[in-house]
Amino acid sequence: MPLYPPSHVLIEVGVAHAGNGGANAPADVRASSIVVDFITPESDTSIWYFWGMARNFKPEDQALTDKIREGQGKIFEEDLEMLEAQQRNLLRYPDRQLLKLNIDGGGVQARRIIDRILTEELAEEQATQAKETPA
Repeated sequence: MPLYPPSHVLIEVGVAHAGNGGANAPADVRASSIVVDFITPESDTSIWYFWGMARNFKPEDQALTDKIREGQGKIFEEDLEMLEAQQRNLLRYPDRQLLKLNIDGGGVQARRIIDRILTEELAEEQATQAKETPA
């Protein structure tokens, strides 16, 4: 089976003082950042996950940078055990339908797209093999 293609997500997050226009607030009353997530396959059952953040507040503050990095690291470590358990279950029960919650809408849609691409690739491979196999 082919590996899932690499994917990435850019998320803009921010806050502003009330009454200043939210996302359109002047820079002196808001703080924002762009979070980047890059996921790329390592094997059929594992991935590499890269995370980063660019912020427009206190970029020179190394202690803040370290605190953010440490906090995010703890969050990812908490998720790791559950993600590994989910992978084991997917391998143990490959035909089992996953529970799809409203909060998972983006992931569900992404899985549908990936499954469609994989199905199309498999059909193309089978068609090519059929053409190359003598009758």
